[in-house]
Amino acid sequence: MEKYKIELTKEQLHIVMNCVEKVSRFNAGQLEHIIEDINWYTDNVTNNRKEIEHNLFILKRNLFPELSNNESYGVGKCDNKLGLLRQKQYEIYRELRYQLEVLNPVNDWNVYKSPSLKYTDESFPLVKLSTND
Repeated sequence: MEKYKIELTKEQLHIVMNCVEKVSRFNAGQLEHIIEDINWYTDNVTNNRKEIEHNLFILKRNLFPELSNNESYGVGKCDNKLGLLRQKQYEIYRELRYQLEVLNPVNDWNVYKSPSLKYTDESFPLVKLSTND
């Protein structure tokens, strides 16, 4: 298995983690999470929130017709290629968050203080994070 190393700043790492989390949530049917960043950085989306939520509901109904409005796939449900991809995406996100917490512990308890669960097979290793400091 080929392995690669990349070097990121803490801000870049958070951007990567955010992207991987968003795409795994999208693939789980949690479409509402894709607009959180837009809402955070712009004022005009807040004014159109109801219309955006309605359009996301229509999109979700078309992409995931088996899911109800507030329903999504959980991690661990792997009945097709998208389920496997979603699990791999979530594993990357979750393991990065855990290892970042180990490297830079925060005094408050949070879910990322506990080790990640492995959802995919052994041929897909968990990512590793280290610092040069």
